[in-house]
Amino acid sequence: MSGKASTIQILSIGFLIVGNLIGAGVLALPINTVLSGFLPPLAISILYPDLFLKAIDIAGGFGIVTLFGILPSIIALKKARNGRERVLGVMMLLLFGVFFLFETAQELGFLKIDPSAEYWNVK
Repeated sequence: MSGKASTIQILSIGFLIVGNLIGAGVLALPINTVLSGFLPPLAISILYPDLFLKAIDIAGGFGIVTLFGILPSIIALKKARNGRERVLGVMMLLLFGVFFLFETAQELGFLKIDPSAEYWNVK
């Protein structure tokens, strides 16, 4: 990662933590309490700058599939009034369950999806 990107990443994490401390009224606490909540995340982000991006990647992938796929499927199953609606809910749940398995396989390293695979070259 370039120096500018690392610096911006570290500053953004620092400002995020300080903003949360100010918003929660934590800055009125003793300094050792504030430092114990601020220094460990800052040290981890300095020592492992790609860890934050990897965590966002994992949380985003699973979160999107769960929030926009699995949960609506479960709601559709709960609200189903007849057999056709129930079948549709089960089919949706199975489809997004497959997406969830693909995301799990990709994050565990069993499946390698190259970013260039997301763009189709139509000739």
